[in-house]
Amino acid sequence: MTKAARVFSIHRDDAKFLSACSLELGLGCLAFALGIVIGPDPRNRIPSLFDWAGLALGLGIGAVVGGLLAGGMLLVQLIPLEAIRSLNDRSTHQLMQLLRGLSVPQLIAVALTAGVGEELLFRGWLMQFLTGEMANCSQQEIFFGILVSSLVFGFAHPMSVSYVIVATLMGVVLGTLYWYYDNLLVPIVAHWIYDAILMVWLTRLPMRATP
Repeated sequence: MTKAARVFSIHRDDAKFLSACSLELGLGCLAFALGIVIGPDPRNRIPSLFDWAGLALGLGIGAVVGGLLAGGMLLVQLIPLEAIRSLNDRSTHQLMQLLRGLSVPQLIAVALTAGVGEELLFRGWLMQFLTGEMANCSQQEIFFGILVSSLVFGFAHPMSVSYVIVATLMGVVLGTLYWYYDNLLVPIVAHWIYDAILMVWLTRLPMRATP
């Protein structure tokens, strides 16, 4: 590769990184705007800097759940079924195309902005909007809020049929965590750790042709 080609590749990867982070943070800004205009405000469910117990809970539980989810997803990829391999290869190939070339710190940063931006919008705002004050909701209203926000979250990731399904199921887990702990930091951290592990793992695999 010539020096000019290397410089172009670096600039292209930096542009890709900035675009990904801007998009994800834009979702968080949209959540804030919706919270101000029509409510509810997603910031109400994020622990303050002085809420040590809430911060510790969010960071600890979120990290454990995110790691377990990522580990489970990596194990599923090892199941020797052609249907799983074919569907997984399509979504994996697209992810690798989008993220390959980014450094590990950049991948972790993209994962962080995805965790913050997407959770503010889909759990912090949309799920709260659907359920209202969760402490006063019935089980049916909570189920409705989790299900609808998870479906919207899933269809917001239309890379493949399998990816939409996985994202929807992921949304159910994250929504349940949010409801159970009433702490938006828990799904934010879980989402971040899950994405970071999978992004780093997948972009370090050899590129395969799309099935």
